Amino acid sequence: MKTLSALIIAWGLSACAAASADTKDVVATFVDDRTAALVRIRLDAIAQPGALGEAEPLAAAYRPWLESLRKAGARELYIAAGLDNLPPAPYSAPWALIPLEDGADAKAIGALLCGGPEKGGPEAWTTCASIRGAVLAGDDATLERVKAMTPSTRPDLAAAFDTAGDAPIALAVSTPEDLRRAIDEQVVGLPDELGGGPSSLVSRGLKWASVAYRPAAAAPIRLLVQAASGEEAARLLAVGGKVVDRMRASSEILAFVPGFAALAGSLTPRVEGDRVVLELSAQHAVQWTRAVVDPLQESRDRRECIRNLMQIALAMHNYLAQHGTFPPPHSVDAAGKPLLSWRVLILPYLEANDLYKEFHLDEPWDSPHNKALIPRMPKVFACPSKRGGTPAVGTTIYKRPVGEAIGVPATKGLTIKEVTDGTSNTIMVLETPVDQAVEWSRPADWDVPANLDAKAVFVRHVGGANTAFMDGSARFLRDGIKPETFRFLLTPAGGEVIGSNDF
Repeated sequence: MKTLSALIIAWGLSACAAASADTKDVVATFVDDRTAALVRIRLDAIAQPGALGEAEPLAAAYRPWLESLRKAGARELYIAAGLDNLPPAPYSAPWALIPLEDGADAKAIGALLCGGPEKGGPEAWTTCASIRGAVLAGDDATLERVKAMTPSTRPDLAAAFDTAGDAPIALAVSTPEDLRRAIDEQVVGLPDELGGGPSSLVSRGLKWASVAYRPAAAAPIRLLVQAASGEEAARLLAVGGKVVDRMRASSEILAFVPGFAALAGSLTPRVEGDRVVLELSAQHAVQWTRAVVDPLQESRDRRECIRNLMQIALAMHNYLAQHGTFPPPHSVDAAGKPLLSWRVLILPYLEANDLYKEFHLDEPWDSPHNKALIPRMPKVFACPSKRGGTPAVGTTIYKRPVGEAIGVPATKGLTIKEVTDGTSNTIMVLETPVDQAVEWSRPADWDVPANLDAKAVFVRHVGGANTAFMDGSARFLRDGIKPETFRFLLTPAGGEVIGSNDF
């Protein structure tokens, strides 16, 4: 699932008006002491194309989905996030809420929310249920948590929404009290790079923030940050300026938003009484959201990708323990014809034994029976990053390096003794570019070329790609790695000497 800010973009800054008293009462039963942010959207306001001004192109792709929600009786859409939606694990993505008004079709609304891209939506929540006069969309953990929730009056969030009035979109953000206490107790002070000073500036000096989108305004997006006093507002503005300066120096942000330096220079925030005010165009707001969200999303995707490769490496070692060798790159029939990839062979060690049993092991990957199983590729074979594009359904970028160039045959599984260069110095699985993705059950891997170019291979993440080594570890390799070092890491028995600082 995408983060809260990413969802705002995905829905194209859809419009909303002030909620009715009945709707407010329903929504209030889903707000507790752990709620940190709410987005409020009125679906009726997008009925006419062009109503969203600058944001219209962003909403166009999802207009049929949003219109389908409206026709099903949905009038307002809320996205909520709280302390339970923050890493580390257990982690739940932000969840959606649609209050049910007279005549609304709860079943149809749930099908649209949980239908995801197949229904035209940006994402698919895994669980949709009618509860307390609304349709809730999230995951199983969210549903159970909300069922047991004790609602809490949150005047801070209410005040943030009040400043947005009847704006076509409203976002209210406030730090839950539990998090404020944690900051007070665990954070000694702000980093020197941000001007230093007590952490109470963030935990107590910042009361709440709101964003309002009004398409007819000269600056459609208006951000308000409510401080405890005028002095605190000035200090928050100064800290914000230092944060922007650090963002300018971030190579990851520049990778996602190349024109960020000019974008940052266009900011003109100001202090009005005890508030910081910032006005932006919709286009600039999208760029700023990307500058904040995309690197965070990439970082999370990279960590999840590392976990995938560690699971794959562990499955490889479990196969080794049972068979005496690592799995061959692919299985073959009696005549030596390739049948199924190593990814199929390790299914029993990935808690996917039932899927493994469904394969006809004596048939090739593209036989009518086996081909029908391709769309059921286990999630562990899918890198979650969207950088460079998204592979087609049932295809993977995780491959084994093979070929004469590195002395790895395509039909034989290596033993530990044959990895004479050391398992910690030998790559077992790596990420390849999206245009080299293959069906996961297909006996196809990365045939290492004579001339290596790491920058052409390590493109999945900013600055490099993830790899799994034969010792079971997973590491990030930079795209600036020397070609000879890269080749040394690919050969299991090349006899090369690799220093600890070479990669």
